[in-house]
Amino acid sequence: MDALWMGVPVVTWPGKSVSTRWAATSLVPLGLTDFIADSPESYVELAVAKAADLGSLSRLRATLRTRVATSEFGDGPNYCRLVEAAYRKVWRQWCNEQSLRNAIGSPVGILAKDPQ
Repeated sequence: MDALWMGVPVVTWPGKSVSTRWAATSLVPLGLTDFIADSPESYVELAVAKAADLGSLSRLRATLRTRVATSEFGDGPNYCRLVEAAYRKVWRQWCNEQSLRNAIGSPVGILAKDPQ
């Protein structure tokens, strides 16, 4: 995000971990999906191609900070509301699951009871 904020586009290849997928997640709302590679091999090809197109790169760099500022990530209060809503949804789901377990009895609780 720091690079994008400073007008430096990034090429990424989302791997399996959260940290390797974050860059791709950041590029999508900015409309920069063409900077997301689909394999390690295409990552190198994509990076070389993007670096070689100086005109496009210059135009993108001139608008990148505005893109970030007006994106979901750049609007701090709205982003915070979205994260809070996601937490509420997860919490409600967990509470509903607990209510269901209490209503039907927990299989773990049945197995843990003393058979005597």
